[in-house]
Amino acid sequence: MGWCAWLLVSWVLNLDVVSAQWLTEPAIEPAVRGLMQSIMIGLGLLWPVCRLSIAVDDPPGIATAVDLATLLIIVQPVLWLVRLQAGWTLDRTLLIDVTLTVWAAAAGLFIWAGRMSASNAGRSGAMAACVGLMIGGWFVTLLTGIAEPASWSPPHMLWALTREISVDEARAEAGRLVVLSAGVAIAWLVMLIRYRPAAQTGV
Repeated sequence: MGWCAWLLVSWVLNLDVVSAQWLTEPAIEPAVRGLMQSIMIGLGLLWPVCRLSIAVDDPPGIATAVDLATLLIIVQPVLWLVRLQAGWTLDRTLLIDVTLTVWAAAAGLFIWAGRMSASNAGRSGAMAACVGLMIGGWFVTLLTGIAEPASWSPPHMLWALTREISVDEARAEAGRLVVLSAGVAIAWLVMLIRYRPAAQTGV
C-alpha cells in the first residue's frame, strides 16, 4: 500500500499537475523523467529505509525477493502507461524496465545483508551502501573529474534513456545494463548458495 501511494503521489506531482498544453511531445519529457527518477528513488532508497528500519521474522532472502518481485510488478502498469504518453519505442521501454529492475535488485542485495545483521551498525552500513549505489558514480566523477563513473549511476542511466538518444548511445546504455545484470545475478546466486545451508539448518 505504501508503494502504491508513493507511485500515485509521484504520478500526480510529475504528470497530472502540469498544465494541459504541456501534455504533448516533447514538452511532457521533463515530467516523465521526473516520474522515472521518483520511482528509482523509491526502489533504491525508500524501500531500503523501510525494510532496514524494522525487524523481520521471515528468512531475509525470501522476504527480500518477495519484496522485490512485488515492487517491480506494481511498477509495470505505471511504466507501460507512461510509454503511451511519452511515445517511447518498445526497445527503449524495455531498457528502462531493465534499468529499474537491475538497480532495485542491487539494492535488494544490501537489504538482504542488512536484515541478516543483528546490529544497528550492520543495517546502517547496508543503508549507506544503498545510498552509494545511487550517488557513488557521481561522487567518483566529482573527485576524479572522469565522466564515465557517473554514467553508471541509476539516475544518470534513467535520465539518458528518457530523452531522445542516438542508436550508439542506446547501445552504450544497453552494454552497461548487460554488465550490471550479470554482476547482480551472480551476486544473488552467491548469496543464495552461501546462505542456503544456514536456512536449512536453522542457524
